[in-house]
Amino acid sequence: MPEGGRAPGLAGRTMTHTSAIQPTITRRGSHPAPARRSRAVLLGLLAGLLPLAAWAQFDQYTAPGGPAGRPEDRKGALENASAEARWRLGQLRVEPWIGLKDLEYVDNAFGAPGGKTGDYTATVGAGLRAYLHSGPKLIWAAHALPEYVWWKDLSERRRVNGRYGIGAFGFWNHLNLEATATRDQEQRVTTPELPEPVHSRTDRAHLSLDAPIGGRLSVFGSGEKGQFRSLVRGTSGSDPAESSLALLDRDETIWRAGLRYNLPRRWSVGLGGERSQVDFVNPAVRLSAFADRSNSGTSPLLQIRHDSKEVFLSLEAVRRSLSPSGGSSFVPFKSTTVDGQAGFNTARRLSYWLYGGRSLLYSLEAGYSYFTDDRLGGALVWQAGRRTNLRAFVEGGRDGYTAARAGVAERRDDVRSFGASASFTLGRAYAAVLQVTRSDFRSNLAGLDRAVTSVGLGVTFGGASTWY
Repeated sequence: MPEGGRAPGLAGRTMTHTSAIQPTITRRGSHPAPARRSRAVLLGLLAGLLPLAAWAQFDQYTAPGGPAGRPEDRKGALENASAEARWRLGQLRVEPWIGLKDLEYVDNAFGAPGGKTGDYTATVGAGLRAYLHSGPKLIWAAHALPEYVWWKDLSERRRVNGRYGIGAFGFWNHLNLEATATRDQEQRVTTPELPEPVHSRTDRAHLSLDAPIGGRLSVFGSGEKGQFRSLVRGTSGSDPAESSLALLDRDETIWRAGLRYNLPRRWSVGLGGERSQVDFVNPAVRLSAFADRSNSGTSPLLQIRHDSKEVFLSLEAVRRSLSPSGGSSFVPFKSTTVDGQAGFNTARRLSYWLYGGRSLLYSLEAGYSYFTDDRLGGALVWQAGRRTNLRAFVEGGRDGYTAARAGVAERRDDVRSFGASASFTLGRAYAAVLQVTRSDFRSNLAGLDRAVTSVGLGVTFGGASTWY
């Protein structure tokens, strides 16, 4: 990318697609009551279409829509998935998986202004999920879910991807311990600056501990090592903007520790600290004085949580103080990042959700170091019947850019998104979801406006509890 220039192919894009999420084989074993199971399947379907909470603070993209609903605790998700697994070999539980997703037509595959390149794509996969109880308190889990991404005409985009992982989860009274390692190779949107599906890989190793130390007080700690890599390979038919995604290749290390106080009425407050290190690793960043955004910092954090029958609240705020490392061009960042969500009347037919936050994202533009992604949204969920769930959301925000050097134009992109989904259960284990989403980006700089419209259709068979 020319120094000081804009990444090509970021404007005037409209993507329309129809997607099917990953169906699973019907499960055997004990089942909850039909009404409770219907709601669990609906939430599982929505979780497949809507974004989950990011593991790392510096994930580059979160799809619009907010939380799918009240999150399922890790222990409950594992026990449900294990109990409903189709195959049983002693203490080993195995769930076969087969899926068809991202069945779509993209009418501007490269996102170019006035682009006319359209194509059909789909992703199909098959694999296994496994669970092993090693005593009453320890659960082992693994999954291997290879997938093939197909494009009708853009053959250079065809690829074998997949999701793989292994984890150990210990639940000893109030002591919780997790150790996981995952690799996710997927076709997905990786940055709001280039809202088109591309291939990328994320590797993560994660270790966390939560243990009581007396009374209402507990200690928590975690460590995570992550690697993000673009899998786009430049060809004669590819877009230069896609190739520039390799400039975001990086390694991240995040350590956390703190104390949590459990208050009456299911409230808790946590105080702690975070140490982060981000290293940009692509050799191309060394060729530009502004491409390397490696940084590190130590930051205090605050966590507040409330989980009652009618109200769910989760808030995390981190007062970040990040500085350049290794002689990078990263502009020092001193601000608070926030991730929050609140649900009301969550045990009734009609519930309300508010969500929002501020995150730090790295820019593809040569003239900018990063941008802050601010979002605020609301969702309305209506349990129209025992087997029908309707949901609508609207959100807005702004991407505010920080220049890497003097003379670079001030940039801000206003973002508006809205969408709706309908979920239906068809019997005890069959369900379907239809979702429509629209996002508009309006920049103060000419030629950077863009839009994304998606229509998704999903079908699933069986439950949807997972740990990854």
